[in-house]
Amino acid sequence: MLKIMGLMALVTAAGFAGVLKAAELKERIRLLEDFLKMMLDLKSRIDYFKQPLLPLFQQTSAKEDTPAYVLLDRCRKELQETHGEIRNIWLRAAEETYRKTPLTKEDMQSVLHLGSFIGQTDFENQKIQFDYLEKRLEEQLTEAREESRVKGPMYRRIGFFGGAVAALVLL
Repeated sequence: MLKIMGLMALVTAAGFAGVLKAAELKERIRLLEDFLKMMLDLKSRIDYFKQPLLPLFQQTSAKEDTPAYVLLDRCRKELQETHGEIRNIWLRAAEETYRKTPLTKEDMQSVLHLGSFIGQTDFENQKIQFDYLEKRLEEQLTEAREESRVKGPMYRRIGFFGGAVAALVLL
């Protein structure tokens, strides 16, 4: 009886590991959508209000409490305190915000790209960079959705199947 319960726990644990891996794929999509939304919000505020970065970051970051908006708030606070270069501040804040997330290296490059041009170029060049980043994020979202659609169910099945195989071997 104890052996059967142990084997059932093994199957359940392996299945749960597969479910967690599939959830990481969905989390990546959520994080990319969140960043895209924040970036578009920032872009529209720059287009219409043409404010300096601090008030712009303050107004935008106050809208939501998601990782992308937290990133803006961290940048705003550090800009107020240190008056440093936005590129370095953005880099530190982005790495801190997205440290333990399922974003890929390519995703992080997109996140970091925003900090490389915002507030550092003229209006027209900034607009071109925003358009480029938007297109790039849309492509990454398409890829992430496809990966989740294909690999998500596979990870769940492999988890339970692997657990069942391991239980049969131990039987």
